[in-house]
Amino acid sequence: KPTIHALAALGYAVILSSCASEADARKPRRAVADKVAATESTFAAEVLRADRPVLAQFHASWCSHCRKLGANLVELAGEHAGEVKIATIDVDAEPSLAARYQVHDVPTTFVFIDGTRQGEIRGLRSTAELLPLFDSLAAPRSLSGTRDALRQLRPPARDDSCTLDASAESGATGPASCSVSASAP
Repeated sequence: KPTIHALAALGYAVILSSCASEADARKPRRAVADKVAATESTFAAEVLRADRPVLAQFHASWCSHCRKLGANLVELAGEHAGEVKIATIDVDAEPSLAARYQVHDVPTTFVFIDGTRQGEIRGLRSTAELLPLFDSLAAPRSLSGTRDALRQLRPPARDDSCTLDASAESGATGPASCSVSASAP
């Protein structure tokens, strides 16, 4: 026979479960970001021939700034689902792509529209800094609006990216230092 305490606990659990599902139903659901890992063999299809603007983030697994920027990009891409695509390129796994696009610091993110590189973002940026860019990319195609949004981004701080140290013999990359180069985005 169930005891009165067991029945009370069961009733309490049912009430909590009901409240939780009602609260979950009231939360606005975010769409899933369109994010792909691009490689040498998929870059043209995923980035250059994409049917919408693409932010191609060159990153490294050892770079904490890259992970944070990646999370910020995915968050905003989720809010702009179907309008903006994120492609990630690991510079250690794809050194030829990093060399082709002259990536010397990570994170470096390029903005591609209709297969053409329109600009770049160097270093870590907050979602607040990136929001105007995402809004311009999601709007009807306006290259001037996108370029204006890119110009509004502040120059990178001294500690928001990592300079790559490339080995001339192997093509492998690794962290040389985590400071930004003198060039501005």
